[in-house]
Parts: sequence; structure tokens; C-alpha cells
Amino acid sequence: MSLGLGGEFADHGRSDVVHDEPALIRLDCQDAGNELREPMCEQATDVRFGMKRREHRLHEDIASRGPATKQRGDSPQVERPWRLEQRAASRGERFGHPDGRPTVPAPTGPARPEGRRLGSGSELGEELLCPLPEYRREIVEQDGAGGRDRHEGKPGGRPPLGRSRLGHHEGGDGLAIRNALVSRMGLENRRRERELLAQPDGRSHDGCLVRVAIDRLGGWAPFSVEQHAPRRGSRDDEPEVELHGREPTIRAMLRISRKAESFTESVIREMNRLAVAAGAVSLAQGFPDFACPPELKAAVAEAVNADHNQYAITFGSKPLRDAIVAKTARFHPGWIVDAESQVTVVNGATEGMIAAMLGLLDPGDEVIVFEPFYENYGPDAVLTGAIPRYVTLHEPDWRIDPEELRAAVTPRTRAIVINSPHNPTGKVFTRAELDLVADLCREHDLIAFTDDIYQHLVYEGEHIPLATLPGMAERTVSIDSMSKTYSVTGWRIGWVIASPELTVGVRRVHDFLTVGAAAPLQQAAVAGLTMADAYYDDLLAAYRERRDVLLPALEVAGFRASPPAGAYYVMTDIRDLTDEDDVTFARRLIANPGVAAVPGSSFFSRPELGRTKVRFAFPKRLETLHAAADRLATLRTAV
Repeated sequence: MSLGLGGEFADHGRSDVVHDEPALIRLDCQDAGNELREPMCEQATDVRFGMKRREHRLHEDIASRGPATKQRGDSPQVERPWRLEQRAASRGERFGHPDGRPTVPAPTGPARPEGRRLGSGSELGEELLCPLPEYRREIVEQDGAGGRDRHEGKPGGRPPLGRSRLGHHEGGDGLAIRNALVSRMGLENRRRERELLAQPDGRSHDGCLVRVAIDRLGGWAPFSVEQHAPRRGSRDDEPEVELHGREPTIRAMLRISRKAESFTESVIREMNRLAVAAGAVSLAQGFPDFACPPELKAAVAEAVNADHNQYAITFGSKPLRDAIVAKTARFHPGWIVDAESQVTVVNGATEGMIAAMLGLLDPGDEVIVFEPFYENYGPDAVLTGAIPRYVTLHEPDWRIDPEELRAAVTPRTRAIVINSPHNPTGKVFTRAELDLVADLCREHDLIAFTDDIYQHLVYEGEHIPLATLPGMAERTVSIDSMSKTYSVTGWRIGWVIASPELTVGVRRVHDFLTVGAAAPLQQAAVAGLTMADAYYDDLLAAYRERRDVLLPALEVAGFRASPPAGAYYVMTDIRDLTDEDDVTFARRLIANPGVAAVPGSSFFSRPELGRTKVRFAFPKRLETLHAAADRLATLRTAV
């Protein structure tokens, strides 16, 4: 292989060119543990890319002429060795052997002239020849007088692996070397193919620059080069070179993505982990600590025994989709849904929301989210590449300000997220508020993502699916799941209902995001969706009783709390209890008196809005709630 310094190397530091063409390199790997230049440049027999004759003739020619330099700024530049060889070729000098093998004359000149530096102005498309040592000399600037390496200050010193060898050069950022390497390899591969095709015996002649002398290693050593286009910035952003066995690769420095840097792990689940570790009563994460209906247990055992253990249809088994359609029509007459084109079974409502956003939004689209919000919505938008725009719900009844909502809509707004009944406040949106949202969606052609997983837990008011409002069925993506209604949060069985046009995007993303939900659990879920109306009445009555146990206990302990109209959370204010911020207070609450809640700031885009709030969840056994109440009763004396 020969590496030519073309136009990209001339523009030091350019990283705007990405080469998609794959490349194969054959390396003389005497010692795979040496640095990248070692296998190519340090053989005692001076074998470089199968071009011994070329290197020796080049040395003779340079020794006889002396380095031909020209002035470019303040830096002397040496005339390129391939120019010298082209002149030698024009004088009729040829190398070779009658049988096609190269003849290697004994070197008579110096092995390598000192103090030379390559220029960098030729076109990449030329047929260029440049031994890799010239790259090294360009990067590791040698002192002509003493042959002393400026990187390490000792004769024969070599730069360390990494940025010092791909470091800044005359104002560049080192990326030009990487780009030139990748581009040149693609050029040489194409050239080699042309020359091999031109020779019946398959031998490459003297002009072929890709073959490398590693016959003693048993043949070719192909590898691919990762072709990154990393962000420009400081030296810490420079690519580094690593050796993996005999395969050098170029990669960007290890770091997490900017998207992942923009949010933290779930605060809700973190508080639950802290509670478990401390032995506290956890009212943080919203999952039941009691058994699911026995009908579901029997159904899942039956499904497994009946061998429903392989992939179901990607977008959901037919019996489950039919059951979803039937239940929807049963509780919301007039909402007509087609099981074949409008229902997608997903791994819980969590996947349903992210799959819907990924399938229907583009980077740069804006999504309106009401705050306080369930903590997943913001990261969902960020992972999609969309931009969340937050509209505040105002206490004490967590109402929408119509003017603030209208002002949040811009030409880039694409969607709005509605969660009713609402987590974390327990608000149930009124018909007037839903009409306001629907009017904006129709006027500005917006998609509505509705999180309806608490629809059967409404204590005051009425749950109205947004999709049932005029003109909203075709633009609403309704998300629901088994988790809350049937007390099986670990099953991760959810579904998305949308128009056929929108369902296409949801299904495509879901297919590659998770492939499908667990087949036996899908089969068992049918038993839950077909339960009698009495099940839902009993469920609501049991949660109302739990709410009525927790609310008085919080008030006695000194929290400001309003009864939630739906869901199973209570959002409280701690200003009468402490001057601490919500995070400090919530952590102290776990330690003493031993009850876990969720800091309110995790539900707001601006933490200061939730500084005086914490959220409690009550999907727990009555004895669990009474134990929490007893501990909270000691809070005033502890403070």
C-alpha cells in the first residue's frame, strides 16, 4: 500500500469528508504489539509495501541530488519523493525482472535522509507514491542535525500511541491524517483491481502499491478501518489509534451520547432502590405490592403449558388485538377500532410512547408536554431528536392556562402529550380542557399522544379519551397497558391505538425496537381484558379506600395534600415541615422515619418549581399504608 498526501491532507484539520468505501490493507506484522508504524516501517530487510526496489532507488536519487526544498511560509518543504521517481521514470529508468518479480538493488546511498519534511499540496487523484515513513516524519518532526525526536528528546524515540501521533499539526487537529489514510486506501484498492485485471497471470507489476510482504505469515491480513466523522473541538476530541491483535483501528474517544448526557436515570426507581436498601416503606414507585387477579395467574400458566412460547406476530397476537378492540368499544361506545390496521401490542406503555414518538416525529420537531409530568416524556422526546416545550399546570387544581398553551405552539410544533388521569398530580382533565387541546390539534395539524393507563382509576370526574372528540380519531395516538389496571406491572404488555396511517410508523419502530412482547403473556392478557364489569368496580373501590388511608396520614404528619381525582398518587407540599429542598428532604425521609417518596423536582423541567414538593404512591396493601402512616406520625416531633 502507498499513502499519498492529497488535498485533504493539505487542508490540515478537515473532518468534513467521510469516505464510505471499505478498504483492505495487507500488513507486514512482525510484532503485533508494536505501534501502528512498526509493522510497516521497521523491518530489517527494509520491506515497505512490497516496494524495496522503489525505496532504495529513491534513497540513491535523493542522496545524489540533495533535498530539493522550496519555501512555503516559514517552513521548508521537501520536494515529494514521488516527483523524483516520476522524473526518474521519464529518463527511462525502469525496475523489474523478466519473470515479473522485482529486482532489489543493494542500497548505496544513505538509508534515509534526515531533517526532511513532506509538502502537502498534490491532488489526491494523482498516482502518488509515498512510503509510510514519510507520514511518520511528518507527524514526528525530526531534528535534521541530530536525528533527535522532539516528542521524547532521545535518539530514535517514538511518540506514544494516541494523540501525540495524530496530534495537531500546523494549526490542524490531526483528523486530516485519518481522512487521507482512508481515502488513499480506497484509491489504491481500485488501482490494484485494475492492474490485476490487466495481467493474465494475476501478478501485480511494479506500479501496484497495495501488496504487502507478509507471505511468511501465511497470506493476507485484511481489516477494515472505522470511518468516523467526530465532532470538532478540543484535543480531547481527537481520534485515537489502538491495536487489537494485528488489526489497527481508528476510533473516537469513548464517551456517552449527548442525548444520554441530557438526562439522568429514573429518580422514581432510584428512590425505590434506596428504600429497599434502607428497609424503609416504599411509597415511591407506582407498583402494587399485592397479588394480581388469580384468573391471570391461571391464564399465564395455561399459555406456557400450551406452548405459546415462541414469537407472536410482531404487532401483537390476533386474540389479544381482538380483545383490545372489544374492550375499547365496550367502555367507549362509538370509538371504532380495526384490529388489523390500528392496534400495535408493545412492551408496556413505556415502549408504546417512545415507539410512537420515534415512528412519527422528526429531529427538530417540537412536542408540548404539561408539567409536572411523568418523567419519561422528556427523555422520550430527546431520544427522538424532538424538542420538548413545557406548559405549566397551575395549582391548586392543576389547571391549563389557555393563553400559555396557545403561546407554546410554534410553526415547528408537531405533537402534544396528554396524560389523564395524571401522574403525578392525580388530575383528571375536564371536557373543556380536552376541547381546547383538540382545537389546537385540528388548527395546527398536531398529533396527540395520550397516556391513558389510569383510565379505570377515576374517583371524581370522568375519563374522556381524546380520540373520541370530533376530528381527533385520525390524529390521536392512544397508549394503554395491562400494568396498572390488572396489577401486573412486570408483564410489560401494552398497546397503541392509532389511525392506519400513523400505525405504520409505530409498527415499524416497534418491530426493530423490541420485535414483540412476550407471547405467553399476550395470550394470558386476553383473560384480563375480558373480565366482567364488576372487576373494574371492585378495583376502583379498593383504590379509593387506599387513598382515604394515606391522605389523613399525610395531613397529620404536616404535609399539604389535596385528594387526587384519579390515578394512585398524592402530590404534597413540604413547606410547613422543612426549609430543605425536596431531594434532601426525601432522602432524609428514607432514613428517618423510614418512608420513601419521590422528590417533586423530578417532575418539572425547572427543578425550582418542584423544590417544595414530594409525591407518594398508594398502590399498596392496607397494612403497608398503615405502617407508613405510623412512621409518618413521628415526623413532626423528629423535625
